Amino acid sequence: MNRKQLYILPYLLTGLFIFTYVTIRVFTIPVTIDEAWTLFSFVRHPVWDIITAKNPSTNNHVLNTLLTKLTTVFSEKEFFLRLPNLLSLPLYIYGSYLLSQLLIKNRLLAFAMFATMLTNYTLLDFFGLCRGYGLSIGLFTFSIAWLVKIAKDEAWPLNSHIHIVLLTATMSFYANIAVLHVMVAIIMLTAFVLYKKRNGRFVAQRLRLPIIYTTVIALLGGVKLWKQYTQDEIFYGGEKNFIDDTMANLMQDYTGLDFFAEHHVWTMNLAVALLVLAVIIPVVLYRGAKGNLYLFIPVAILVFTILMTNIQFYLLAVPLPLNRIALFFYPLSVIALFVSLAMLYSYARPVALILGLPVAVFSIWRFSNEMNFDRMMLWWIDMQSRKVVNDISNDYRGSGKARVLATWPMDNAVNYYIGVYHNDVIKESPCCTRATDLKSIDSFDYLYFRVWDDVSAWPHLVKVGAYHVDSSLVLYRNDGAGKKEPYN
Repeated sequence: MNRKQLYILPYLLTGLFIFTYVTIRVFTIPVTIDEAWTLFSFVRHPVWDIITAKNPSTNNHVLNTLLTKLTTVFSEKEFFLRLPNLLSLPLYIYGSYLLSQLLIKNRLLAFAMFATMLTNYTLLDFFGLCRGYGLSIGLFTFSIAWLVKIAKDEAWPLNSHIHIVLLTATMSFYANIAVLHVMVAIIMLTAFVLYKKRNGRFVAQRLRLPIIYTTVIALLGGVKLWKQYTQDEIFYGGEKNFIDDTMANLMQDYTGLDFFAEHHVWTMNLAVALLVLAVIIPVVLYRGAKGNLYLFIPVAILVFTILMTNIQFYLLAVPLPLNRIALFFYPLSVIALFVSLAMLYSYARPVALILGLPVAVFSIWRFSNEMNFDRMMLWWIDMQSRKVVNDISNDYRGSGKARVLATWPMDNAVNYYIGVYHNDVIKESPCCTRATDLKSIDSFDYLYFRVWDDVSAWPHLVKVGAYHVDSSLVLYRNDGAGKKEPYN
């Protein structure tokens, strides 16, 4: 093995480990309410209805829906349902590797950045789910990597490289409209880089095709964004400020609920301090790095995205991104931070290493504590649906199909497992019913409630099983006498 192969080996092994981990979870993590909703309400509908946002719900991540419609031609089982996002993970891994090599000369800092990018366990969740978040992040990370590559190379870029940057950037927006500002920043920086490299070339002529497809995709995404905005379907959620909403949620998802609850103050102070350093260091060291403008691309994208997010919050009353919607700030922040530390390394090596290496060690430690194959950071209530449906199938002894009522919000995930695996013995649950809405349960053989739902009015219910670590979800069998009325 030569020296170059030996150098690449840790990156290759780390990338393979992460991809294997997420792939296993594709099969072991039960389908969530939002995934089932995507399948039932969007994937199964005509393509025209999907791309024109006939249903403007924020749950329809259009590119993810279209790709899932393609993969589920073969099957609607978990692997094919989640395949588009799983395939975007190699883009994220390779984009992270490429950025670490292009932007950082010190080998320790380069690998520290790569490891930090790949060890946010909540972010990794979304590369194994049928949602648009992982798909979008994988695409724009790949786009940024190729933009940096174009900017760093002295020669005029190949047309194919320009296509890679702009097509993946616009597709990331089409996968998740929350990354609108990231897409806009990449497009503007691409135009700036090409302008700086023009050397007598007519830039607009070389950008004709990219301008056409960028405009088309941006307009399609813009139609959906406008419909969501006018119909109050943008559920970002944050109403305080960027630090207390977006940053706090980002750190909570990164460090884990219990850890963040116990160490909230110092975790947030450190996160804000590192974010400020990521922005300030390039400004202070601008003159020394003036000949390497490609180094400023990640910081420019991060600053522009934060600025525009706050402008739309204060001027347009668009709520701030929270939870999974805010996850796209993670790779942007990590790239900007490590680029800043790489610039600092030229002036103060020990300081740069002392700031950068502990971040990677901490990230790996939190990932190793939180990694699992049976639960998620979000949607904990759906992690029992597969077992519940299996228990109904094993318990039922009646004639015909078992009639089930799963109360909201467990109904979609339960119906997924009924429809895909047990449609021959169980009838799907009515949608969107709460326990308080029930006047009679005579139509159902089984009822799936939360433990705090009042079932005292139905003394003939028999508990079949209790689920989740605190038994907060309960499956009952209805042993009431008399013929039950069918439901539609």
